[in-house]
Amino acid sequence: MIDIPEGYQFKEVRSGKQNEVDVIVFRYEKSDLLNNGLEGEHYSFTIEQESHKIVGITWMDQRLLPINNFHLKKDRGTCKRVTE
Repeated sequence: MIDIPEGYQFKEVRSGKQNEVDVIVFRYEKSDLLNNGLEGEHYSFTIEQESHKIVGITWMDQRLLPINNFHLKKDRGTCKRVTE
């Protein structure tokens, strides 16, 4: 069983392939709708379609960054330092 972090709501489920294995990807986005969308803050996990084995978990959330002056850069899904 996977616990979804507080403040996230279900966005979508889709099928695909990972390492040539059929998988299902579950995506959750922030309930406040801030910084959502592709490459925005989200929580997702991937399971193998046949065995239901978890093969990946991703949690992109600015609150998890160690320093407050870093922000997610939506165009690349990376972090950048804010110098202002």
